[in-house]
Amino acid sequence: MSKTVHKSTKSANSRAGLRRVYWATAGLASGGVLLSMLFFHIARDAEINRVKAQFEDRADHQISAVRRTLESHEAVLNALGSFVKTASDLDQDRFSAFVAPLVARVPGIQALEWVPRVPLEERLAFEDHAASREFPHYRISEYSPAGDLVSAAERAEYFPVWLAYPVAGNRKAVGFDLGSEANRSEAINRALETDRATATAPIILVQDQLAQSAYLEFLPVWGAPSGNRVSQELKGFVLGVFRAEDVIINSLRGQVDNPLPMSIKDLDAAELPLIYGQTTENASGDHPARVLSLSVGGRPWQMRLTANPTVGKGAGFLPLVILCGGLALTAITGILLVV
Repeated sequence: MSKTVHKSTKSANSRAGLRRVYWATAGLASGGVLLSMLFFHIARDAEINRVKAQFEDRADHQISAVRRTLESHEAVLNALGSFVKTASDLDQDRFSAFVAPLVARVPGIQALEWVPRVPLEERLAFEDHAASREFPHYRISEYSPAGDLVSAAERAEYFPVWLAYPVAGNRKAVGFDLGSEANRSEAINRALETDRATATAPIILVQDQLAQSAYLEFLPVWGAPSGNRVSQELKGFVLGVFRAEDVIINSLRGQVDNPLPMSIKDLDAAELPLIYGQTTENASGDHPARVLSLSVGGRPWQMRLTANPTVGKGAGFLPLVILCGGLALTAITGILLVV
């Protein structure tokens, strides 16, 4: 009888011990999992903040480089405008001598040009003058409905490209009446209203065989004061010609390593709003993005930068190590308790 009671007591104690081990293991497992998850989230948040800070720093650097170039373009136009305004007997040689150092020093300029105002009654004399001095067979031209360059139709005034630097690569644009095309004409009118450098919407250049997105900036040049400012005081426009891709690439060259993917849009452009890059609005929400509005020649541009695959590469690795390590340690400790 006493042996039976002893065995029963021993069995009850054994079950109680097993229950204590079970509950201790369960508590350890629950606590270990919770702590592992907690440290995982802390580490993941730290990684996300690190990636975002790294992205913002690179985005700021890249935006500053582009801004500096755009501002330098306007400074170049102002300098050229002052030169043309005071120059007497301007010709291609004098124009090129002044412009060449500017083009060499400032990145992203396709061409700088002088666009005089030519009243209808002076057209033939002007064409003869240009043909005799700089460009044989010079004529004021425009696009035909078929898209060919033809002699410009009669109208009250013309704004033809006369002097250009460099001539190579831009010869086809010489003589083109910038007032004959809607986008260019709209920028001319805004420049006259504001008396500031004014940009066109994105366009395709007359001289461009690759149909790249480009834009122009007009700065009016005024002569001596007189009664009718537009028709008599206006000498013409100095013009900056910019291929968007060249502007961005040259802005970043030597300034930014491994640039972030970037797109630039003209928010007011009815056609061809994308100035540079590829549309990135549908990029994954897992990657940081930066959107910036800026005014270029009076036009509203939107610049959008997104993180490329190398930004924050490896983010999430450390949090996963912490999570897996915590779960593994919990499991090993639990096994040791059971054994």
